[in-house]
Amino acid sequence: MLADLAALARSSVVRGQGGEVLHVPKPELGTDMVQGFELIAKGLALIGVADPIPYIARLAHDSIPSGRREVLLSGADSVDGAMSKTGLPRRTAARHLEDLRLAYSRGRIARIATRVMLSGSFVPLK
Repeated sequence: MLADLAALARSSVVRGQGGEVLHVPKPELGTDMVQGFELIAKGLALIGVADPIPYIARLAHDSIPSGRREVLLSGADSVDGAMSKTGLPRRTAARHLEDLRLAYSRGRIARIATRVMLSGSFVPLK
């Protein structure tokens, strides 16, 4: 679930100079990230790290663009909500929210994000 969330939330949206959407590529698969996370977990085990989960969660967290991550974690579903919950300027909040909606189904992201955050494996880090 954590890899699915990170993979979907970090998907790019290609925009023109005026901000218009030019292309929405297919997001990478969460399974690709899982394979990378497994290799990192094995490496952490080799150096004596008993519990790699906090490190893997941090990697997933940090792989999502910061503004998009703020909007996602805020749970906002409108530009005004994203602005008030994150403190981002209107245009920035609108673009991040639109990127989340364009790259994938916002409902699917919200369900995955809720399950992951409730599990405690993905929490906002300061």
